Amino acid sequence: LFKSGKTIDAIAEERNLVKSTIEGHLSHYVKLGELDVLSFLDKEKLDKMVAYFEKTEAKSLTEAVKTLGADYTYGDLRMALAFMKAEGLVEE
Repeated sequence: LFKSGKTIDAIAEERNLVKSTIEGHLSHYVKLGELDVLSFLDKEKLDKMVAYFEKTEAKSLTEAVKTLGADYTYGDLRMALAFMKAEGLVEE
């Protein structure tokens, strides 16, 4: 559905699921390299999250949200980690 042009919100509504569920499904395909993470995040935001996760051993999303601020959602962080896994920057 995403590849057909639907937004995450539209897919969630159509499937009667919450947005975070759709983000989780899509992050799986980012991790596999089938979807471009920049379809979901802008480069500056991605770079900041990658830098955060590279400098800390903790992969706690809650701690990341507290550190990075309210502009970074759990969905954003999951996408960034999926990208990092795809690139071999972090282990599974």
